[in-house]
Amino acid sequence: MRKEFIENLVRNEQLNYRGQSGSRLVNLTDAVFGIALTLLIFTVSEADSFSDLLIFAKSFPALLMSIMFLFLIWKEHVSFALVYPLHGGILQSFSVLFLALVIFYVYPLRFLTRLLTNLFFRSGIDLNIESTQIPDLMIYYGLVTFALYFVLSLFYFFAFRQKEHSGLSTYEVFFAKWHGYRMLLMALVPLLSVLLSWIFKGSSIVLASVCGGMIYGVYPVLMQIWSKGFKKNELLINEDGNLP
Repeated sequence: MRKEFIENLVRNEQLNYRGQSGSRLVNLTDAVFGIALTLLIFTVSEADSFSDLLIFAKSFPALLMSIMFLFLIWKEHVSFALVYPLHGGILQSFSVLFLALVIFYVYPLRFLTRLLTNLFFRSGIDLNIESTQIPDLMIYYGLVTFALYFVLSLFYFFAFRQKEHSGLSTYEVFFAKWHGYRMLLMALVPLLSVLLSWIFKGSSIVLASVCGGMIYGVYPVLMQIWSKGFKKNELLINEDGNLP
């Protein structure tokens, strides 16, 4: 899938795509995401009867959402590895932590998407969870999601810090810095979800659940703000060749 993604990628002419061939670490990352995807598929239901097939069909929206969320994280890692080398002990340590979090992410992701499928599609999927436990699920999911995007931000900031040793152009240094900011914004939202769920769960389970979930709706706003700032500073760096 990485090969097809790279072939269809809209290239930025100011970036040097160093990681197109893929290292062993990159291949291992793809394999771990493949395992995570397999876990999502094979834990939905075993279709040994027609009733199992119906349950599997009801679970399809949850499976689709899970795959989409997992793909977004995989895409972020691919985008980084295509431009910046994953060499050095620190980056390799970040990669090990990232891969562990990917596997850990599968279970709260699967549970949450199945719960959302029940709420929005009234699919009737059997879930062993009490309403009082939903804020704890939001906290669990939010912490893992926060950790994933925070580690991705560390990738970019480490690349920015090692700019002199990696032979990066001025634009690539700028790109690493601003995409590190973007990953921090992506990490901020689940962290806010965790805080809201934790603050309100003692007084109102409904408020904790709703606020913990609705906060993810600010993603488009944050990304719009980031995009405007990125494009503005991109024009500046292209005009004078210096980091803004």
